[in-house]
Amino acid sequence: MRINQQLKLVVALSIVIVFFIFTTILVPINSDSWQYSFFALTMVVVVTLNVGAAVFQGGLFGLSAQFPSKYLSAVLSGQALGAVFACLCSEGVAKLRHLKTVQRFTYDHMAAAVNSALVYFTLADITLLISMVAFLWMTKTAFYQFYTSSHGTSSGKEGATITTALSGKKPSINVWKVFLKIKWYALSVCLVFVVTLAMFPAITAKIRPMYTGTKEHPSIWARDYFVPVCCFLLFNLTDYLGRIAGGYTVWPKKHHWYFVLLLVALRVVFVPLFMYCHIDHKNLTTVFNHDAYYIIFMTFFGLSNGYLATLCMIYGPG
Repeated sequence: MRINQQLKLVVALSIVIVFFIFTTILVPINSDSWQYSFFALTMVVVVTLNVGAAVFQGGLFGLSAQFPSKYLSAVLSGQALGAVFACLCSEGVAKLRHLKTVQRFTYDHMAAAVNSALVYFTLADITLLISMVAFLWMTKTAFYQFYTSSHGTSSGKEGATITTALSGKKPSINVWKVFLKIKWYALSVCLVFVVTLAMFPAITAKIRPMYTGTKEHPSIWARDYFVPVCCFLLFNLTDYLGRIAGGYTVWPKKHHWYFVLLLVALRVVFVPLFMYCHIDHKNLTTVFNHDAYYIIFMTFFGLSNGYLATLCMIYGPG
């Protein structure tokens, strides 16, 4: 039995919203007297949230496949923009902590951690609620209803329609045959994320600035901002820009799958490039002994991730 796509998305997002609000309520509660029960409850919440998020994400990609392929770029760009927003929130909270420390206010680190978590979860709750309202509004638009109706679906070119069979039955789909048609783009997008996840953030977050100041006057930039800005914010921002560019620029062309695969394979070069930066490991030699190298590598790393992943995702179903 096939579940209605819109209903599936609404239910999945509702589950995520409910459990995020529940988690927000738990943040200020002292759990010292019931640690084991709190841990078990947390695991249940985490599993449920991940299941809900996975169903929603899968359903969203399935829904976007009903539209012309260029609109898939909006879904991918939205994911990257969410990561940029999270990084900016993290930097904002870090800045507030620094100001309180400099101004010598009474600073309780435990209370600060609780307040930070409360701010993060509250922002997440608000964002999720806005997303729900936006999605429900979108389902009422004529554009959405046309492409999701049984009378019109995308064929890769906006405005094109495909009528269903006269019998009213939808033709069966052989998943294996579909996979064989997109196998090179499926392999390409897999390799893009293999290289990205192999380096970010496990390795890239361990790279340290060359100048850290002195013992008496440590560099605030090196201590508090280098990794959050040059690693997390820079990657997510360039990834976002790459995904936007991928939605507007169609190069290499769709039938040049071998060129796309070559560009994806060339991203493996980022592995040694990052490994020879000033990484926090005594057994590795620093070859690129200036922070500018790391920033340049991270910029192209993020841009190539967003651009190539978007091309593969657009060319595949298109």
